Amino acid sequence: MRLGVVGKVLLIGGGPQCQFSYREFLTQALGAMGLPMLPDDCFGPEHFYTDFLDSAEAQALLQFQRSSFADYNAEVRALLGWRAMFLPLTRAFFWRYLRGLSPYRRARRKGLPLPKARYPH
Repeated sequence: MRLGVVGKVLLIGGGPQCQFSYREFLTQALGAMGLPMLPDDCFGPEHFYTDFLDSAEAQALLQFQRSSFADYNAEVRALLGWRAMFLPLTRAFFWRYLRGLSPYRRARRKGLPLPKARYPH
């Protein structure tokens, strides 16, 4: 165990190179799988953030930040390998499925009030 780590509560995150808005994160993650970004009507009007952690102390002590989000997405594409050629056949199904998960899209299509954000900033 490294000196100075025992008994500490440390924030573990990817550091500045992994700080994105949710839309940026989702765009890159879907793109790595060959899927287009979801349309705007799948999202609510409130901003949603995925906490930016100050992990400088943890990084200084543990030296764990070795990969970027771009590295992770490249790994996803590499793991798909030959299966990636079948993604165009399933893309429409998965995109329709993901759009169907949006409570905002459902409400807009049915003319209902938009649901309140669960985690407003």
